[in-house]
Amino acid sequence: MCPPSVNSYDGEFLSRRAVVYTLDFETYLNFYGPTKDSGIIKKAIVDIADPDRTSKDAPFETIIAQINPLSAGPNDSHTKDVIISNYFNPDFINIGFTSLSGSLKTNETVIGLTTGTVGRISSISGSTITIDTPDGQFEVDEIIKGDDSGATINVNTIDNRWQTIT
Repeated sequence: MCPPSVNSYDGEFLSRRAVVYTLDFETYLNFYGPTKDSGIIKKAIVDIADPDRTSKDAPFETIIAQINPLSAGPNDSHTKDVIISNYFNPDFINIGFTSLSGSLKTNETVIGLTTGTVGRISSISGSTITIDTPDGQFEVDEIIKGDDSGATINVNTIDNRWQTIT
C-alpha cells in the first residue's frame, strides 16, 4: 500500500485542528458460506491479521457485529452489539507468581498449561518473572511450567508490556 502523501485542510495553517487522509488500498478476502440461501445479515465476524506482527498468523483483532437477539426481524425491538477482541501479543510480560515448585532459570523456555502460551524467561526477581516474546497471553491462576527444570509457578498477576514499533 502506497497512499499519496497529500494533506488537505480548511482555514489557516496555524489554526488547523485535524488532518484528513484519504487512503486508496486493495484488500484480498474470501467469502464463505452457502450461496443458495439469502436473508438479512444479522451477524458478521471479521478477523484482522498482520502476519508481520502476529505469531502463527493469529488474528490481530476479531470484530463481531450482531443484532441482539439474532431472532429479531426488521421491525422487532433489538440492539446492535459490537464485540472487539484484541489478540496482539505483548513483547514481554511481567508475571507475579505464587506457589513456586522447583527452581526456574533465566533463559528457560516456559509453557502455560492452560493456554499453551510459550515464552522465554529473561529475568527473575523475587516473586516476579519477566517472559520475553510470548506467542500468546497467559491467564491469572494458570500454572506455568519450565521446559528444562520442570519447575512450576501459579500466575498471580499479569502485566503485559509492548515496545514502541518503529
